[in-house]
Amino acid sequence: MDAEDASQPVERRRWDRLALTIPFFIRRTLPDGQELIEFATALNVSAGGVLLASRHDLDCGEMVSLEIPRPVAQSQLYEVRTSLKAMTLRSIPTRHYFLLGMQFDPPLLVEADVKARN
Repeated sequence: MDAEDASQPVERRRWDRLALTIPFFIRRTLPDGQELIEFATALNVSAGGVLLASRHDLDCGEMVSLEIPRPVAQSQLYEVRTSLKAMTLRSIPTRHYFLLGMQFDPPLLVEADVKARN
């Protein structure tokens, strides 16, 4: 390994990220049992997770449901997956919002799909 290779960050992600801006609702339950629904925007998405911009902070390790809004006309497309379980990996405060690193549980691609690609 030469000095140039050592300066490059090691990519630990299993899946490529796509720079997609997608609206999401974050559905979560507070410790007192109260259910909250918050709006967020995806900044990038992969099979393993999503980076969200949200006005609200989430605790690391918190499990939530992420829901993609869909037009009423598509409400009869039951095979379209619009609700995903995810765990908060990190929350980074910025001036106007929080950057939430979320991991899908399970990933959007199952192991069999990954093996079939190789």
